[in-house]
Amino acid sequence: MTSRVLGLGFASLLVACSATKTNTFAKGSSSSSDGGGEASTSTSTGLDVSVGTLSGGGFSPSSTTSTGSGSEECSEAAKLVYVVGTNNELSSFSPTTKQFKPIGIINCAGQGATGQPFSMAVDRAGTAWVLFDDGPIFAVDTADASCKKSGYIPSQNFDFNLFGMGFASDDAMGTAETLYVASYTGYGIGKIALPSMQLSPIGPYKNGGGSGELTGTGDGRLFGFFVTTPVTVSEIDKKTGAILSNAPQPTVDIGGGWAFAFWGGDFWLFTAPNGLTSQVDRYSPSTKLTTTVAQVNFKIVGAGVSTCAPVEQPQ
Repeated sequence: MTSRVLGLGFASLLVACSATKTNTFAKGSSSSSDGGGEASTSTSTGLDVSVGTLSGGGFSPSSTTSTGSGSEECSEAAKLVYVVGTNNELSSFSPTTKQFKPIGIINCAGQGATGQPFSMAVDRAGTAWVLFDDGPIFAVDTADASCKKSGYIPSQNFDFNLFGMGFASDDAMGTAETLYVASYTGYGIGKIALPSMQLSPIGPYKNGGGSGELTGTGDGRLFGFFVTTPVTVSEIDKKTGAILSNAPQPTVDIGGGWAFAFWGGDFWLFTAPNGLTSQVDRYSPSTKLTTTVAQVNFKIVGAGVSTCAPVEQPQ
């Protein structure tokens, strides 16, 4: 979802640690939602789902080789997590140091952009595919934030006028990847073919889902960060859209914007509880703990990471 609250500028990171909370991947518990611009609620297995005017994003990597992602053929830059803010601020994020590094201001106005960033995904070549809230997708160079048209035609499908985005490897250890999208109406997932930029629905969510962001992995898995009550991290069957498992995040407050990334075996949740600035929470499936690890004084509305990112913690 989009957020119209202006950020406070492009600035450095403030690290802040909080008490950890336990969470579990619990198969069978689920919730669903109906996305869109206005707040709405629906229920599945007893969970209330709230959807408001928010923002989201994609996936996460850093700077080391890994097993299962074919990262040996990737540049170091392609292994980083990237984030974009409401004021077009593009930064990289290192999960190992918890530091953000400013890259530049995305200026797509000369290419016809009239809106603001809404979601983002990053491919193995280090190109950020940025969806704007008025419909178009632009290809952004993560080295210098330069922008060009992608050829994507907006509104190809009613359920996918706006969506979360994330690349996932087609096969574990493979270098081929697919750009998946998550409908903000809560319908389910689809995919966008490159370079044709044609969008094709895959299927509706089952056993969960809702309005959400996507992140994928080098070992071929796809995950969603869903606006449910509480918010939920879920694994998605990328062939059907079915929800395979759920990890509720009761301590995480999405607030005015959200984004999502996987790196090193953990999930990195970017949220804006105060509506103006963002914080980073780390959810570790291995320990079932969620911890606030960083805060930054601009609002993140998109995150992306390529399938070059490590799927396990670097040694």
